[in-house]
Amino acid sequence: MVLQDNIRVAAGGCVGSLALIVPEAELESIISDQLIVNDPTVDWTVRHGHAIALSAVLHDAVERIVAQGLYDVVTDAAVEHAMTDRIPICSSGVRSLGYILAHSVVQCESPPPQVLETLFKMLQDGSNDIKMLASASIKHGARASSAPLDSALLKMLIPALLGSCKEKNTAVKAAAESALMYVLRLRDGESTLQTCCRMFDASTAESIQDLCRRSLRRLATQDSDDDELESYFSSVDQG
Repeated sequence: MVLQDNIRVAAGGCVGSLALIVPEAELESIISDQLIVNDPTVDWTVRHGHAIALSAVLHDAVERIVAQGLYDVVTDAAVEHAMTDRIPICSSGVRSLGYILAHSVVQCESPPPQVLETLFKMLQDGSNDIKMLASASIKHGARASSAPLDSALLKMLIPALLGSCKEKNTAVKAAAESALMYVLRLRDGESTLQTCCRMFDASTAESIQDLCRRSLRRLATQDSDDDELESYFSSVDQG
């Protein structure tokens, strides 16, 4: 990251930490009057800062967002950020969607439909960086709980990731394979894999099994990799 990006990420991380302790009225004002405003006439760097801060609040204080009845408007703002043409703003929006997905998994709730729809669009974005970040966001959600994902969620995630695993770009393909390995819980055995193979038609099940033979089982035996979304705000270069 360039220096200006580092500063915005560090400042956004501070907002996320403050969201844990500021009074309710102040938190609502910060979110409603600043962070969810995505006015295209405002300088993009300001909007980028808002998008970063919103993702930090979702990472650190999502329970407070829910408790104050702001979850829906924050989710809509995250989707809007993710659909923005500016890649830095889009990136922050995609991270926000990953944090929302993780919250849904932890709460054993269905993710908001627009969150999944947008993540799937980002898997097919024109930017390889955004494609990889969308996979990282799905992986973050899959890692949020040790329990297998809900079958309805698996039915949506697996076909989308299978498509990304066919990407020609090596890094994009690797990111999708890593996400799928966590979605299938292959580090914990193959019970989820077998459940998924019974869940899909024969062609899709064979695609899953073939990918497991070629790469996913090998990935599952390697050392655990970093969760990019979990470490994002702590990895800013302070020097």
